Amino acid sequence: MFDGFPGIFRKSKRLADNGQHYYALQARYAQRKGGDTEDPDKLTFISALDAKKLELLIGFVTKMADDERASFRGWVANGISVVAVLVSATAVIWAATLKVAPLINGATAG
Repeated sequence: MFDGFPGIFRKSKRLADNGQHYYALQARYAQRKGGDTEDPDKLTFISALDAKKLELLIGFVTKMADDERASFRGWVANGISVVAVLVSATAVIWAATLKVAPLINGATAG
């Protein structure tokens, strides 16, 4: 579940007793001392995020969710527009065919 959000969650190489990977918030993991990006050999303490960083993280997640909803609504609106254009184009072609048909029939009959 967390694999789909690598910008938010960091997947550890270590496995828990149940065979599942450990995960940490990227923002929290980034607080490790010395900039070490390797998995620690043993559990290490990483301090909790302060209120300001947590607020930024929640704001980021909320904005991404809003953007995703807006993108979906955009796809729906574009899909409806394409269908409307196709129906309109079909109606125009059909109307033009009906208007031209008597002229073609009259020209061949005479």
